[in-house]
Amino acid sequence: MKIIILQNEDVIFLEKYLSKEQIMQLAANLLTGIPILITGKRRATGKSTVCDYLRKIGADVREDWEIEEGSYKNECNNENRVYFNIVLNKEL
Repeated sequence: MKIIILQNEDVIFLEKYLSKEQIMQLAANLLTGIPILITGKRRATGKSTVCDYLRKIGADVREDWEIEEGSYKNECNNENRVYFNIVLNKEL
């Protein structure tokens, strides 16, 4: 389990997509190591951008399509899983 502590530059980036309260919830989750699932409307909401950024800083993160049809498809077969869910629905 990798513990990640958000730095100031991470918060500045994430403020484009999440409220301060949501960033605080994300920061608390990053201390637990629970994988993150990013979901939302199938349009430009920043899902891939936030996912890529969180991966860059070392977070265990997936978009919902990766579980449904991508490289993580077999990860959830016949298992219960717990994710910290970020839902991005606001269009950019």
